[in-house]
Amino acid sequence: ERAADDAKHRRRAQVIAIGDGPGHRIEAAGSDDGIGVRLAGDNQRRTALDHADTVLLLRDGDARGAGQRRHLAQHDVLTGLPNRRLFMDRLQQGLLASARSGRNGVLMLLDLDKFKTVNDTLGHNMGDLLLQQVGQRLVQCVRGVDTVARLGGDEFVLLLENLSTDSSNAAAHAEGVGHKILNSLNKPYNLAGTHCHNTPSIGITLFSNPKYALEELLKQVDMAL
Repeated sequence: ERAADDAKHRRRAQVIAIGDGPGHRIEAAGSDDGIGVRLAGDNQRRTALDHADTVLLLRDGDARGAGQRRHLAQHDVLTGLPNRRLFMDRLQQGLLASARSGRNGVLMLLDLDKFKTVNDTLGHNMGDLLLQQVGQRLVQCVRGVDTVARLGGDEFVLLLENLSTDSSNAAAHAEGVGHKILNSLNKPYNLAGTHCHNTPSIGITLFSNPKYALEELLKQVDMAL
């Protein structure tokens, strides 16, 4: 009879609450007898809840780990900017959005003129600091909706989307951003107490024509550089 009652409770049981806290797991299951709740540290052995047909376990650590892996796969480790993989995806989406809306977009390719000299004379650690500061300055030069990415080495790329439908106005916006970048990146850098100057070169191309393929657009901006 007791076994039959237990089976009845198990059939009616359902998970009705669940939560998590740092370093802990909370499991909650309900049945006709009420709610069973167990709070366990990560290192404690898991035991089944009484009268629970279903127990849902959520580990925040697992979710955070998956998110971190996705972030690392899509972002440059040194600068934290989007990497080539994520940038190419955003560029593809930008081309499609431009074709639908008729609005212009701008692609800007940038590299540092004397980056090799910095690496050779000051060391790679200083070169890394320079790249990080360049990335930070570039982000400050564009809108929040724009994308700044590092393709590798001293090569950065910027995607400006949803600009004017008028090509002249879009070109004027791109020119303004270009001057803003030049003014910012031409200022001295403080690399762990060592001051240095570096200048960038920038190539710019507009896009709105849906016939452009990614490779063709990248070739155009590389030629402009």
